[in-house]
Amino acid sequence: ELMCQVAPSPTNPSDLGISQLRMASVHFLLRCEQCVQLLHLFHSGDQQTEVVVLCFARLVDRENFWQIMYHLNTLEQSSVAERLGYNLVFDDKHPSLHYRLDTSHPEQM
Repeated sequence: ELMCQVAPSPTNPSDLGISQLRMASVHFLLRCEQCVQLLHLFHSGDQQTEVVVLCFARLVDRENFWQIMYHLNTLEQSSVAERLGYNLVFDDKHPSLHYRLDTSHPEQM
């Protein structure tokens, strides 16, 4: 149902889809697998980053968050980590992602 509400179309630019997702997301809880499906509706890296950030607070299985991160390219992974915080994104059971760290920030040391 959520997918139908936010699916971009030729008459519905992706930015409008992000706005619709932002409004609809407060009414739904999601699994990581569903967030990955939403990612496929958006092609821009900035938009995919926004989808992940919007979905994060609504995830019921954050232990599988690494599955979402694996669907992003290295730049998007770094953007998500910077926006959500490295402490929330890092998974010691699945550490093989791209991390761009700035050790002048205590959180990233």
